[in-house]
Amino acid sequence: MAARDATPGHDLTVSVVVPTFRRPELLALTLASLKAQTHTNFQALICDNAAQAATEKVVADLADDRFTYLARETNLGMHRNAIDGFRRADGDLVFKLDDDDILDPTCFETLRQPFTERQDVTLTFSGTRLIDLHGDVLVPQTQAWAETTGVAGLGQGYVKPFTTLAARGSIQLCAALVKRSAVDWDVFPEQTATAYDLHISLQAARDEAAAWYTPQQLVSYRMHPGSDSANKLAAQLTGGAFTLQHALDSGRYEDTAAIEAALWEHQLRRGREFLRDGQADQARIALRKAWSLRRERQSGVLLGLSYLPNGPRHRVLAARKARYVDPTRVNAH
Repeated sequence: MAARDATPGHDLTVSVVVPTFRRPELLALTLASLKAQTHTNFQALICDNAAQAATEKVVADLADDRFTYLARETNLGMHRNAIDGFRRADGDLVFKLDDDDILDPTCFETLRQPFTERQDVTLTFSGTRLIDLHGDVLVPQTQAWAETTGVAGLGQGYVKPFTTLAARGSIQLCAALVKRSAVDWDVFPEQTATAYDLHISLQAARDEAAAWYTPQQLVSYRMHPGSDSANKLAAQLTGGAFTLQHALDSGRYEDTAAIEAALWEHQLRRGREFLRDGQADQARIALRKAWSLRRERQSGVLLGLSYLPNGPRHRVLAARKARYVDPTRVNAH
């Protein structure tokens, strides 16, 4: 069935994409929070990567025809599993629900409302609370998360354009409803990899579109050793750098300065990570790109380090690391 566009005047359908990989116990909690939504007009697609019977049973036990189980016979990889789910979605709005997160009951009801009020809204998002494996709220980490992502001082309301928020990673896809027609789901560069959330946010921000934000924490994002947020930083930064460059090259944004600033930061951090891993050649490529964007001291120093032999380079990096993390140096004069 062809989906209607997200326009005022009809009950908006939410397509929920739930990528999952061998977390049946947590998935059961996640889907229970989805089933409890006060906005009931949704269809969920549970994309089971390297499918197993335990996951299929979790979905079957819901006995709810709004939930569809999709078995992946092989491991597609995290981002390919999710992207295929997005492409199958046919609702007015799209939501990506991680298989270990918890939604507040009014999440969809709150986030869908701005789409009924303004035609130029392509994305709505909320605050996020961080929880541990047992569901306890991590208060200091939640506050730090809000400050790091740049939403700590952001009030409820519309933001137009929202390129800056998208480029700097302020929008967490786990807490965002996206207008399906605002994203080219069939043209999804493979190089975005695990940074597909950034790609989706930037696509939604094209052509000076509007977003809506509420600081209400409508999603609980679970932090634990198995979370992607704790792993694979270099790969995430590489995907992010490609995504930002892809957006910049599209010519669909007036505020290119925000994208360029984010791209510089990604390349700088990529270079630093590659240096720490002993990959001087890869570091040099990233740092040259950072230097071409901004000729700042950080880029120049790290670029210079990339040309040193392994031994001296490692000693300098170790000294720099000690300077910044050794608490005995904090009050040294």
